[in-house]
Amino acid sequence: MKAILRAAGYSPQTFGDDAMSISSTATEVKARERLSERTRDKKARYWAAALSPLARTMLDIDAVVFRGKGAGVEVPETRFPPKVQEDTLELAQTALALRNAEAASIEQRVRLVHPEWDGDTVNAEVGRIKAETSLADPATFRPGVDDVGGCLRARPTTPAS
Repeated sequence: MKAILRAAGYSPQTFGDDAMSISSTATEVKARERLSERTRDKKARYWAAALSPLARTMLDIDAVVFRGKGAGVEVPETRFPPKVQEDTLELAQTALALRNAEAASIEQRVRLVHPEWDGDTVNAEVGRIKAETSLADPATFRPGVDDVGGCLRARPTTPAS
């Protein structure tokens, strides 16, 4: 089985068939899984090239048979996620490092941690984060203004001119 997996371009560890994984460090595990990731990326490119025209054909059939919108003149874009399984802790640490280095906006950090979200969901999350952090920022707290009846309230944010 290990020979078959290696011949197909996968690391046996990806399929849970590696006796050495018990005594391996995280760096060694990642190095061995790179083979599987490269193979997956290559196969995703092959499939995307074939699935886009197929999707257009299916949309055209939908338009003719079921009176759907159809594909029009554009070929639908087929995208695969960049990686099979992202490590949540690793993503969180990367987002924290980007925040501490002031190297990425809130939106970019949300997209990093949640690549499957669409633009509206990302924007809603960014809004919630901004609302929460504006309450917690002691540098912008105004006694008597931001605390009403013992409770903090968020100040409306205005875009910088």
